[in-house]
Amino acid sequence: MELSEYALKNTEITSSVLSLIKKARPNWVASVSSGAINAKSGSGLETDFASNPYGYLKRVEEEMLDSVCRDTASNLSVGRLWGASGLFMPINRAYALSDFIIQALETGSIHISSNHPVFRRYSKADEFLRILEKTATQDQRTLFDSGGPKVEIQELAELVAQKTKAKIRPRIMRPELASDVYFPISDQYESLARQSGVQISSLEELVSAAITSHTR
Repeated sequence: MELSEYALKNTEITSSVLSLIKKARPNWVASVSSGAINAKSGSGLETDFASNPYGYLKRVEEEMLDSVCRDTASNLSVGRLWGASGLFMPINRAYALSDFIIQALETGSIHISSNHPVFRRYSKADEFLRILEKTATQDQRTLFDSGGPKVEIQELAELVAQKTKAKIRPRIMRPELASDVYFPISDQYESLARQSGVQISSLEELVSAAITSHTR
């Protein structure tokens, strides 16, 4: 859809949620945001709608949620999700983990298209949501990024291959090229997990859960 239509649809959804909060005045609100809220230039939060409409509107959504929750005295916890794994996750080849699993299951081999280092961090969706709910019910406002194990996608592909018996096609690397880095650097997620009594899954467990989800 056109950017203007996308913005309108997004705003309609956000407005309906804000209206519900104003009417219900809940004790707490938990909201899933996104790591895309950060500007691609690395200069803080996104302020350019044209270059990153999703991230820009997520920033606006966070600000509006914060404002209405202050007005209704509702506690608010916002979790910015960067990379997720686990059961019932969408099957989407635009994302490395899902793409590797689809390739492995359909062709028996995995091709890594990037010729430069690519780093990601994955969190298990249900663990992320448990931390989000736990922090929302506490008497404080919380904003956090998802965390989990950091991995370069060669290692990620090798784990998928190991569990699916697939082969990895040779990767041509150009290490002089800049790395693709999309993950939070804060360890707040791990700290909140400990406080919430949530055990964070290992990378191997995350990959296994994602494969199970895809095969279902």
